[in-house]
Amino acid sequence: MACSMAPDTVRPSFSAFALSRAKRFSSMEKFAFFDADDIRALTKKDAAAIMKREFWDSMGLDDLGKPLCAMVLYDAAVNMGAGYARKMAQKALGVTADGIWGQVTKAALRVCDDKKTAVAMCHIRRARYHELVRKNPDLSVFLKGWLRRVDSLEGLIERAR
Repeated sequence: MACSMAPDTVRPSFSAFALSRAKRFSSMEKFAFFDADDIRALTKKDAAAIMKREFWDSMGLDDLGKPLCAMVLYDAAVNMGAGYARKMAQKALGVTADGIWGQVTKAALRVCDDKKTAVAMCHIRRARYHELVRKNPDLSVFLKGWLRRVDSLEGLIERAR
């Protein structure tokens, strides 16, 4: 099946992410006026700092105390957005999925089983990917890769002690 999406949406890259996000989210002065040439010149260290600030720090994953859940949340935030990652976690925890990272969600995370909750989040992601494709069949070109990503993540969780 041919994909009717624009080329830029077919092969999303960190560079595309960085250009769109860095202007909005970066507090570093040297990132204030990004253009495509700046993104190409971005060092791995600077790129990692942007990714950490945008997706890890914004959800307080250092303080979570649940390394497997933190890993799944970070990966989901990078791939699907931090808002969706928060709602996914809330669904897995059985609390209101409002996307607000408040006291109820944090309390549920503190007492959850790290491994079981991380696996539950993977199942929720898989269902979301299938839902996206059902709503927009053009996205089916991405489904195999999306599912492989979650399968790899769940494999890491299953091997964790």
